[in-house]
Amino acid sequence: KQEVKMEIIQATRYELVEVLYLLQVCVYKLTSGYIYWDPMIHHIGDEIDKNNVFIIKTNHISVGLAVLSTNPNKDSHDINWTEKNKALQIERLIIHPKWIGKGIENELIRFTEQFAKENGFDSIRIKVFANNKPVINLTNTLSYKKAGEAHLPLQFVPFIGLEKRID
Repeated sequence: KQEVKMEIIQATRYELVEVLYLLQVCVYKLTSGYIYWDPMIHHIGDEIDKNNVFIIKTNHISVGLAVLSTNPNKDSHDINWTEKNKALQIERLIIHPKWIGKGIENELIRFTEQFAKENGFDSIRIKVFANNKPVINLTNTLSYKKAGEAHLPLQFVPFIGLEKRID
């Protein structure tokens, strides 16, 4: 049996094709309810240039990614966040459908928490669709608390804002 080597790297423009592939596959599977995704993929190159994109690889194969931000987007302002200090927001959490449930989500969240600690953040925020039970359950097991909901125009399912204080 081959040993599984897992690593998380900061994406560069060299990984843009891998990032776009993951986004495409996950958008296709969006209805599975496991994916938190923001349709603004045309900005992903800018996010890479800002050093906000992190890819998780298993045996050198990209299986997921996280887009982290220190500047939450507009729809985050409708949520009554309880942690008012320096917050790191998970803008996108993408896992290839074939890798869901294999611990990739946990590794990305743990990485994000460690990244937040090392960079002086006080809390982590994530927005998920209210019907995204797998991510809600995952964040609940990791002590994230519900901060509120936001409902955008023409959006049938509201976002739930979840946050966790980093000590």
